[in-house]
Amino acid sequence: MSGDIVISSEDYKCTFAKLTNVNFKDNFCFKHCNLGIGVSFDNSTFDKKLGFYGSKASGFNKEFSNESTSLIINKCEISKLEFKQNNHFERGVNIKESLINELNISKLITEKGGIYIEGSTFEKKLDVGNTRLNGNGIIRIHKSKVHSKVRYQSINVSGITFTNTEFEKDVHIWGGESTDGIVFNENNFNDDVYIKGVKSSGSLTIRRDNFKKSVQIDFEDNKDGLLGRFKNIYISSVNFGISFTLNGANQEIESLLNAASQSLTGTVQFSSCSFKEAKIEGDNHKGNFVFNLCQFHKLTFKYFINFGNLILSSSAGIPNTNSEFQVYNSNLGKAQFFNVSLKRFDSVDIISSQVSEIITSGVAWFVDTSLLPSMPENSDKNKRKREIYRQLKQALEKQGDKIHALEFQAAELKSYEKQISTEAKFLNQNRIILWLGKTNDFGLNWVKPIKQVLIITLIFYFLIILTASDKLLLKPARNCFEVAETIIEFANFSYVLPQLINPARTLDRIFDSEANITLGFWAYLWDALQKIVLAFFIFQIISAFRKFIK
Repeated sequence: MSGDIVISSEDYKCTFAKLTNVNFKDNFCFKHCNLGIGVSFDNSTFDKKLGFYGSKASGFNKEFSNESTSLIINKCEISKLEFKQNNHFERGVNIKESLINELNISKLITEKGGIYIEGSTFEKKLDVGNTRLNGNGIIRIHKSKVHSKVRYQSINVSGITFTNTEFEKDVHIWGGESTDGIVFNENNFNDDVYIKGVKSSGSLTIRRDNFKKSVQIDFEDNKDGLLGRFKNIYISSVNFGISFTLNGANQEIESLLNAASQSLTGTVQFSSCSFKEAKIEGDNHKGNFVFNLCQFHKLTFKYFINFGNLILSSSAGIPNTNSEFQVYNSNLGKAQFFNVSLKRFDSVDIISSQVSEIITSGVAWFVDTSLLPSMPENSDKNKRKREIYRQLKQALEKQGDKIHALEFQAAELKSYEKQISTEAKFLNQNRIILWLGKTNDFGLNWVKPIKQVLIITLIFYFLIILTASDKLLLKPARNCFEVAETIIEFANFSYVLPQLINPARTLDRIFDSEANITLGFWAYLWDALQKIVLAFFIFQIISAFRKFIK
């Protein structure tokens, strides 16, 4: 057929129309036309344009189609397919096994169906804008080849799906809303993918795709005042040639599942995101996982083996929300923690995992009470805590961070002391050694042994004077006068007290020659014991002073 054909409602009186094996040499258009149930084109060619302008279709008839469609294009070749001027279809648009040079959809409304593209090829243009697909309407491209750029702009749909399709040029999705989310599954993208300002209460799912360049997702578009989000994000077995970057504008993401695998490559980066739950699992061989300026209510590494890179930078838990940092049956490898606040996590669980090779800088470490808080206080809990502290001590020693390594060493010994206190007898040798080590917090606190030695020296002072003075008896005072005499007697020998701090003293020389004393067995015994105790505490003080140069 040659010559432009424009069909209006006055020309179209069909319940539905089916056109098969027709060659349209010139433009073929429907303008402000009531298409009845719909129109289908099969095995036809359009050398110029097939257009729909302000037209509508409604109803359902099995003789027309068993599918929920108002327009069917099957095995056609179309130079330009165009929808403009507020077309309103009750059901969807179905394009199958067709070759289309340009597709331009603008201001299309469907009530029950979507836009379904399968087994088709697009050469120069694929644009969908200002379109609303009501009900469960989705826009889906399946098993197709797209040689042109793809533009989705300000579309409101139930979902956007790309499956088993080859994209030669960049893909842009801007604004609008996709209620159930966006799905990428087993596609090949040879250029960049951009998603900006898209609202969704559903999920972003990326599975087994091959992106030769980058994926850039921005929740916020400051220029146009758009703020989008995705409720959930799932990434699995994906090859990112360069990177996947999501800028979250501090919006809450309810769940993230990042499943690493041998096939996952490239950088996966999340910036300025607030995660209700983020889970990393699988074997990371070549991927780079980066979390920058993120907050977590729950961050979990489960059955995760890291041979690649994992970076947490300027991130933290959300305090006072029962926030959790969990590492289960994992090996974090050489994961890097930069300016991370583990202290802001209310609970830290590291179970059956390896963390001895992590690299840290500027980390605010968790407190002891936050470690394994849900476990009952028993030997097994303290054994697990001891192992965690040992691994962290080892990691920090490798980096030359002596200060925090010493703190973890002290925490390791405290946990061991608690462990054996529930396992061993009271007079167990290790238990006694660890109990003595607590006098300077296992080499960290020099003030504590000074206070203790002064108190113990004061006690020995009373014992030595009590056994040396002829005026004092080991009997209770009978009246106030005797109490006063006792106090005066101890005061008379007060000059002895500071001399007891000298470990090189001799007992007979610390008393005045005119003093009325008798130095017997008990006096020398208390003096000898005090020297032993004094020597021990001097060692503890020196040991704590030298903690940074050990």
